[in-house]
Amino acid sequence: MRPRLISWILVALLAAAAGWFARSVRHEHPAAGSRAGERRILYYQSAMHPWIRSDQPGKCTICGMDLSPVYEGESGIAAGADVINLSSNNVTVANVATSPATRKPLIRTVRVAGTIEDDASRRRVLSAYTDGRLDRLFVTYPGAEVKAGQPLAWLFSPTLLAAVREYVGLVRTGSAASPDSTSMVAAAASRLVQLGLTPEQVTKLPETFSPTNLHVEILAPLTGTVVVKDVLEGQTVAAGQRLFEVADFSTMWFQ
Repeated sequence: MRPRLISWILVALLAAAAGWFARSVRHEHPAAGSRAGERRILYYQSAMHPWIRSDQPGKCTICGMDLSPVYEGESGIAAGADVINLSSNNVTVANVATSPATRKPLIRTVRVAGTIEDDASRRRVLSAYTDGRLDRLFVTYPGAEVKAGQPLAWLFSPTLLAAVREYVGLVRTGSAASPDSTSMVAAAASRLVQLGLTPEQVTKLPETFSPTNLHVEILAPLTGTVVVKDVLEGQTVAAGQRLFEVADFSTMWFQ
């Protein structure tokens, strides 16, 4: 009687253990569509590698990501197709971001190391062509913006003033002068250019010069920035002395 009782107890324990094991297996791997109200899972698929499929949950054998379930009514990811359809779960797992197609400027930023330098061909140094005195400065500090032809200073120079008077006198009396007056006027005009006047200034002298005008304007040779100012108002300057330096920074070089 006693051995039979022990046998019944062992059978009961084995049955209880088998029932517990079966319930735990069903809890961990529920059958597709076994719960009421849930969609049936057709298979599991890798969002990154669609050709990896499985009947059971798991991980992709290539990238290690969790396989995404494909439910009944969904087409899944078509491997190798030009256009694919992603379920909401696939979009979440694959971290896919979408944006409406619009027309925008294509901007590309290139980050490199180098130096920015101005164009040396767009830099001018203004020096005194003759001895004289700067009685007035119109540009009083470096960094001032100037335009081509803008007056920078008034120069009083006895040598330049004598050459101006000679040229103006030849032009104004040219009609009554000898046949050589034309060549003399040209020579006088050339001398004024050598003394620092521009051809435009020389052309206007016969109309604008008066005996009371003792100064000649020093003009900016180009539009740009005064980067050097080496003189003061009232300063006496010698021929060849640097007065200003003007640079055009509208075009820069990258090296």
